[in-house]
Amino acid sequence: MLKAFSSAACAVAALSTPSFASDPDWREVYLADLAAIRTTIETQHPGPVDTLNPAFSSWLDEGYERALGRADQVDSQLAYFYGLSAFVDGFRDGHLGLSYNLDNPYFAWPGFVATWRGGEVIVLDADPSFAGAPPAGAQITACDGRPVRDWIHARVFDFMMNPDLPGDWYRAVPRAFLSRGNPLAPLPASCTFVAGGEARDIALDWQITNAQTYMAAFRAGGFGEANDLGMTQIGEHRYWISLPTFGPDGDLAETMAVLADDMRERAETYRNAELVVFDLRGNTGGSSMWGDAFDTALFGGRVEQTPDETYVDWRVTQENRDHIADAADGFILEQFGEDSDAMRWARRIIAGMDEALANGDALWTQRSDPADLPPEDALPPAELTARVVVLTDGYCASACLDFMDRLMDRPGVIHVGAPTSADTDYMEVRTITLPSGAARLTFALKVYRGRPRGSGVYYVPDIVFDGQHWTTQALNAWVNGLYESGQLDR
Repeated sequence: MLKAFSSAACAVAALSTPSFASDPDWREVYLADLAAIRTTIETQHPGPVDTLNPAFSSWLDEGYERALGRADQVDSQLAYFYGLSAFVDGFRDGHLGLSYNLDNPYFAWPGFVATWRGGEVIVLDADPSFAGAPPAGAQITACDGRPVRDWIHARVFDFMMNPDLPGDWYRAVPRAFLSRGNPLAPLPASCTFVAGGEARDIALDWQITNAQTYMAAFRAGGFGEANDLGMTQIGEHRYWISLPTFGPDGDLAETMAVLADDMRERAETYRNAELVVFDLRGNTGGSSMWGDAFDTALFGGRVEQTPDETYVDWRVTQENRDHIADAADGFILEQFGEDSDAMRWARRIIAGMDEALANGDALWTQRSDPADLPPEDALPPAELTARVVVLTDGYCASACLDFMDRLMDRPGVIHVGAPTSADTDYMEVRTITLPSGAARLTFALKVYRGRPRGSGVYYVPDIVFDGQHWTTQALNAWVNGLYESGQLDR
C-alpha cells in the first residue's frame, strides 16, 4: 500500500513578514530566488530525473529562460512574486507552488461579482453604487476587446491554477474580476456585457476595498465557504459528514478521530440510513489514511485497489530523507502513534532512503507491501441500504482524490457538485523558505508509476450542481431534493 501524506500546494498565504531593507532591489531579490527555485527543483524534485516525463525538464529550462527575460519588469514586491509565480505555475502541478511571506494590503474590485456557470462568465451580483454597474445575470463576453476566456488566461492562468481543469475555472473567473495588484497583468478598462439580447461596453469602476469584501466576493463567485469538520443531520436518517481537510492538526485531529470512531462504532446506523453525504468542499488533501478510515468505517473491507504494477520512485537526497524522519517524529507519531500503519510506512521509506544514499542512487523504488494493508481492508465489505453521496468542489486534490478513488470504487456511490482538481504523478511535498525570506517553495518528493488514476485526471460529477450560490443551506436543500425525486437511485 502506497500512502500519501501531502497536501496540495496552495495559493498565496500571508505569514510573518521577514525583515527587509527599506527599499530592496527587487530585481536582484527576484533573480536570487529564481535561481534558488531552479536549483532546488533540479536537486530535490523527482521531475528532472524522471525519464518518463521529458516535458518537466523542458519547462524547467524554457520557463526559467522566460523568467529571466521578465527580470527587468520586476521593480516591486508584487512584480517579484507574480514573476516567480508565472515560472512555478508553468509546471501545471498542484504539488509545486509558491506561498507569500510578505503582507500584501492591496485589494480592489469593480463593484460586481463574476461567476462561472454553465461554461459562461456571468455577473452574479453587483453593487449599484458603482458607476455603470452591470445587471446581475449579464454575460461577460470580452474585456478590452479580447474574448473573455483569452483574457482570463492572461490575467489568471498565466500566474496560477490550470485552465485544463474544469474545476479551476470556478475559481479563476471571480479571481479575474478582483485584484491583488499584479503589475504584470493590468486591470481591464472595460468589458462587454450582454443582457436581454443586447451587448454593451461598460467602463469598469475599479475601487480599493478591504480583505473582507474581497474574500466575500471571491467566495460568492466561486465555491462558497467550506463547512467546519463534523456531522449534522439534514433530515431524519440523513447524515451530512463535512470533511474540509485530511490534514488536521492539534484539536482538529482529535475531532476528526472522534468523527471516524463514531462512524465505525455506529456503522449500522449509517449503513441503514436513508442518505449519507460526504461533503469534501475545501479539502485540498493531507493524509490519505483519514480518508481510508472513513471509507472502511462505512463500507467495511475492500479488495486493495493498488495493483502489483503500481509503485513509487522517491527522489533520494539527505534533505528529503530528513523530511520524512521529521514527519515520523512529529505529526505521524502524534496523530497515528508508534505502532501504526503510518509509522511503518515512514520507517520503511527512511530505511530505503538510507540504503539509496549509501549507494549513490538518484531514485529509490518503493513497492506495495501486502503486509502494510490495514486490518480493516481484510474484512468483508458491508451491506448498505443507504444512498451514499460525495460532494466535491474544484479544490479536491491529493489525499482528497485518494479518498475519491476509494469511494468511486464502491458500488452505488453518487458523485455530485463540481469537477475535482487533479494531481500529476508527483506527490508528497515539503516546503523550503527561499533565500530572501519573501516566499516559500513547496515541491514533491516522489513520482507514482502505474497509478490507476492517471496524471491530470479529475473526477466529473454524475450530477453537476447548477445553482447560483454554493452555500451549505442551498446544497443541503439540493441534495435532499435529489434524494426525494429519486435522482440518487442507482
